[in-house]
Amino acid sequence: EVLDCNRIRIVLQPNEAINLFFQTKVPDVDGVGLKPRELSFNYREAYKTSALPEAYERLLLDAMTGDASLFIRSDEIERAWEIMDPIIAAAQKMGPTEYAIGSQGPNTAEKLMTDDGRAWQAIG
Repeated sequence: EVLDCNRIRIVLQPNEAINLFFQTKVPDVDGVGLKPRELSFNYREAYKTSALPEAYERLLLDAMTGDASLFIRSDEIERAWEIMDPIIAAAQKMGPTEYAIGSQGPNTAEKLMTDDGRAWQAIG
């Protein structure tokens, strides 16, 4: 029996959702078996009757009314750039990898996974 790995999928746009895929123990007279299950939350399905704000609608409203609770402090911004600057510099040295329009992406992305004995998960 091949087991699925536990994984989490976070969908950012346009249909925000979180899915957790994990193995569950199924009690049985002959022992315990494993069965894959999914735990899901989808904003559009959960709040069908509510008007969901667009991506920046809430943020812009808070900025206009002076509510800074969704914004980060300046010291947090500085620290974030300290972390990201070396990563950005390294990425700029490598340059972009071209790939065919409509394809699954560059071959280097596939190689990244296969070199480690893994594979990308198809989202459907």
